[in-house]
Amino acid sequence: MFDAATAELIRTAPSLSGVDPLTLPQELTRIYSDLAVLRLKGASPADDPNQLHTLNRLKRIADIYEGAVDTGAEGDARRAAAFVAATAHQLLGRVLVAGYEAGQSLLEPDAIHPSIAAPLLFLVAEQNADAREAARSLSGIRIENRLRSAVLESIFDLATERFESILERATRLRRARVNVDGLWITSAADALYGLCWSGIVQLVSHLLGQPFPQLEFLRFDTPQQAFEQVVTRNQRSYS
Repeated sequence: MFDAATAELIRTAPSLSGVDPLTLPQELTRIYSDLAVLRLKGASPADDPNQLHTLNRLKRIADIYEGAVDTGAEGDARRAAAFVAATAHQLLGRVLVAGYEAGQSLLEPDAIHPSIAAPLLFLVAEQNADAREAARSLSGIRIENRLRSAVLESIFDLATERFESILERATRLRRARVNVDGLWITSAADALYGLCWSGIVQLVSHLLGQPFPQLEFLRFDTPQQAFEQVVTRNQRSYS
């Protein structure tokens, strides 16, 4: 599943509880093979206790290495941790793809689908080709919520380097705002996702040296500050 260079990158990931990075390339390859066979059979991991254990193991790898990216790893270790987390999320996304086809939301108030996490983490790992490949599953997907759909489409465009499309969308939807007439948790989540969208647009505006389309969300000095505000406000809402 991995070439020599990619396997070596994985082995440089931090050693975390219950995971040995030296054997991770082999473990991820085995998990991929097991899940691929399961999909070919048209079966669900829930139908086989052993495969359900495999799926839970994969989710644990994704979660702990994503946590390392967020909280501690730096430099090459951070890139390697991001790559491991992205690979695990990509495999999870392939297994769980039927979930959102059946109506599961890609962007929940407290979590995002693995198919969205994967390309973002590949970008953190500076593996642009893998980010483009991981984003293919998002192509053409639209959701009813306009703000969350803008986030989803912009992540696809970011991973596939369609930067101009991000700015064109922002200009077209610059008056989009949070609907405050629904459930408060939905409105709060929309506000945070809208701020994420604004941060992505600001990032691309900076990269292309083009004016920032004025959106209906707070604008900070840097895109990083916008994303940090999302983290801070999300933590407050669940504290």
